[in-house]
Amino acid sequence: MDPKDVEKMLVRCRHCNRFEYWAEMRWRHGFCFCRKCYKAVYESETGKLYEWDDLDGPTPSAEEIAAATETEKAYAAIGRG
Repeated sequence: MDPKDVEKMLVRCRHCNRFEYWAEMRWRHGFCFCRKCYKAVYESETGKLYEWDDLDGPTPSAEEIAAATETEKAYAAIGRG
């Protein structure tokens, strides 16, 4: 698999169940978060607003999410999901 394909691969955040690009997932305390969850955890733990702009950027489109959902259903149908 091409590294560019991996960057655009969609995964589900285990905390909020939203789709996110794999390359945009963030790690904190050994857990993987989508950008929204990462920001929420940071603000909850520190009591300060997240002031940087590194979490901005494109988010998965409706078409990409629909395709990822169909792929999940296909894997679930064959017992690999």
